[in-house]
Amino acid sequence: MKKVLLALVILISLSLLGCSQNKSTNLTCDYTKVEVYYYYSPYCPHCEKVSPYVDELKERYKDVKFYYCNISDRNISIVCYKYAYYVMGTPTVVVHADNVTLSLVGERDVLGLEKVIKSIACCEK
Repeated sequence: MKKVLLALVILISLSLLGCSQNKSTNLTCDYTKVEVYYYYSPYCPHCEKVSPYVDELKERYKDVKFYYCNISDRNISIVCYKYAYYVMGTPTVVVHADNVTLSLVGERDVLGLEKVIKSIACCEK
């Protein structure tokens, strides 16, 4: 039930972005406004599986700001506290741009990160 509710919240949030997805017009993508916070633990087997995927996206989307937040580290960066209240487990990815913040929790949801990045960054001209 939680996953259905989370998927519904994501779909509603994306539809409220103010970006029409009309295919007849050209879309512009501003990746510079997107921030991705990846909350993980080096002891988490699910994090171990998704970390290469997050690393690949970081290389592919150079304009997106990626922050890696090791929740097992006592000296966690202050920037990681910004969206820490979204973390319900690991792995968790929080994506923020403009007035939209989305949380992806768990291995399956995190593997949909690229779609979320594109949805948040791309709007009509």
